[in-house]
Formats: sequence, C-alpha cells, structure tokens
Amino acid sequence: MMNKAVIYISGTTNETVNNMIAEVLERYCEKHEYEIVALLGENSQAGMSMPMKYSFIGMAEVEDIDAVVTLSSAMVGTTDKEVMETIELLARFGITVETAKEDMDEYYDALNSDGYCGCNDCNADSELVEELDRIFRSGIISQQN
Repeated sequence: MMNKAVIYISGTTNETVNNMIAEVLERYCEKHEYEIVALLGENSQAGMSMPMKYSFIGMAEVEDIDAVVTLSSAMVGTTDKEVMETIELLARFGITVETAKEDMDEYYDALNSDGYCGCNDCNADSELVEELDRIFRSGIISQQN
C-alpha cells in the first residue's frame, strides 16, 4: 500500500512559479511512491498557518496521510523555532514533513526522528528546486499579480 501525501505550497501569487513548484513536488511524490491525496496552498510567506496545520491534522484523522511535501523549510516556517514547532505538532499525528530541497534532516535529527529521505534519486530537480527556493525566499513573486 502506498503512503499518502499532501502537497503544500505557500507564499506565491505567480501562477507560473506555482505550477513549476507543484510539478517538482508531484515528481518528488512519484519518486518516493506517495499517493497524492490533496494539493493545498495559501498566500503566506510566514510558513504554514495554524488553520493549514489543523487541516493536515484533520486529514490525517480521516485519510490517514503520512506526509506533507513542500518545496523547502522556508515554506514550513520562517525561523528554526517555527519549523520545529510545526514538525513536532504534526509528528504527534503521525505526519512527517518532507521537502524537495531535502533541508529537513537537521530538524528531524533534533527531534530524534526519521523523517528525512536522503536518497540520491532526488537530485534530478535539485537545480530547479534551488532556484524556486531562492525566488520564494526573495519574496519577488509575492509582489506580482
């Protein structure tokens, strides 16, 4: 049985960039044999909102989702503390957070968890992931309509 994932995208009002991020995350899910049960997004550059976190928790209760897949830790939270609080909360409901950038290992190491993939198959999109992450962090896309 395949594990189930929700794709999460935040902080961009640029449809082209949104579509590129979604494609990268769909490929990530395919490589890691995740069944995508939803694609959720919000226009937030402050990481995941509490309502979004509770949406994931609700989905975990109903659909038994295993992971939230997003571009990078910047979409999870803007500070290490926020990222840690988010993954700790979601971990209580059996949800891991994975990123195409694969920059979550230090957070999961800190939690003594095993939510990091670390595989080499993910390098195919690494340059695109770096560029999309750079654009997201710079905030350029939030200025465009």
